[in-house]
Amino acid sequence: MSDVLIEAQGIGKRYRRSTLGGIRLPRLGRRLAGEPPDGFWALKDIDLELKAGDSLGIIGPNGAGKSTLLKILSRVTKPTEGWLKVRGRVGALIEVGAGFHPELSGRDNIFINGAILGMSRREVQRRFDEIVAFAELEDFIDTPVKKYSSGMYVRLGFAVAAHMDPDVLLVDEVLAVGDGRFQKKCIDSMVQYQRRGALIVLVSHYLANIVNNCNRAMLLRDGTIAGVGDADRICTDYMQEMMGGQGEGPRQYVPGASFGTMDVEIESAESVDAKGMPTAQFHTGDTCGISFRYTNRSGVESGCGAVTIHDMSGGEVLRVQSDWDGDVVALASGSGEFHLRIPCLALTPGDYMVTVAVKDATGNSSFHVLWQHWRVTVISTRFAIGTACLPHEWKHSDVGGRMRVAAAQGDADTL
Repeated sequence: MSDVLIEAQGIGKRYRRSTLGGIRLPRLGRRLAGEPPDGFWALKDIDLELKAGDSLGIIGPNGAGKSTLLKILSRVTKPTEGWLKVRGRVGALIEVGAGFHPELSGRDNIFINGAILGMSRREVQRRFDEIVAFAELEDFIDTPVKKYSSGMYVRLGFAVAAHMDPDVLLVDEVLAVGDGRFQKKCIDSMVQYQRRGALIVLVSHYLANIVNNCNRAMLLRDGTIAGVGDADRICTDYMQEMMGGQGEGPRQYVPGASFGTMDVEIESAESVDAKGMPTAQFHTGDTCGISFRYTNRSGVESGCGAVTIHDMSGGEVLRVQSDWDGDVVALASGSGEFHLRIPCLALTPGDYMVTVAVKDATGNSSFHVLWQHWRVTVISTRFAIGTACLPHEWKHSDVGGRMRVAAAQGDADTL
């Protein structure tokens, strides 16, 4: 078999705007002069040649066509124009729960999903225990998957796709649904397959995943290829573009990186508790403070502070800037310090990364950014799913009208 596993030339995909669920809805009124035709190109003029052992990361803003391209490569949807050749066995995880029957158990869906991916029943039986162990669903494997959380869906779907020994493994942003530990487990698995000669295609908004695990990257914008090449270079160019063109530091988007114009330089940063004591561990609902000290050697007169809290997949849980709150400050001529106070850290238990920055008075240009500079851990005695743990209360009354109230606000006793 040729070592070229994916070949594509002139791939394009066109959709109709007025088509919903395959039913053409009647158009009301006349088309206005200059109004665009009833259709748009989600992808246009895509050329690819990917070989065994390659790892390609696909990046770009929302709506750029990343997921559409992955669906075409997995042959879930057909291109409107162009031609495509995919050789070898393809494992794809492009949508949470895709290919699962909600009424059937995890056990049944493993066999069904395996068959869809081209595995024989005997092959699935031989690898069944490994799939279940990888998905960490031993206690729920005979439960109907309609009762699974989105994270359980992802674990099961990836486990099946990864254990079919694919020649081509396609993975969309759905990995962001899983927790950080399972994401690392999946990434490690993909690296092992690549080393054995598999082709990996990964779509992710978390650029550190692309840089650390892909040797090439493709930037899509408005359905066309805006850049392709070394993953480090493509991701750096994309990040600098999103940040207004600044930051010359290489790999600036990797956790722990430092970059900016350096007109003002952050010397230290830390998280503190309600008493101002340094700590990296909080309970849900605690007061959290974030402080960072800077040195202004260039004489910049004004600027603002910025803080971002990321989840472990790189998603932004919170991003705030002092200028957004109307507070552009007169920067100290020597050393100064920003303090952010979050009265109620209403996050669910887990690990989070903190980014701090000093920006100019417009809030658009970064003097210095410490990207995902340190980790904080949130713990709780109560259970919740999601990212935010919002204050809430339960009420229940019996037929006689007597009422009991159960309150929850992190680990606080009262609302």
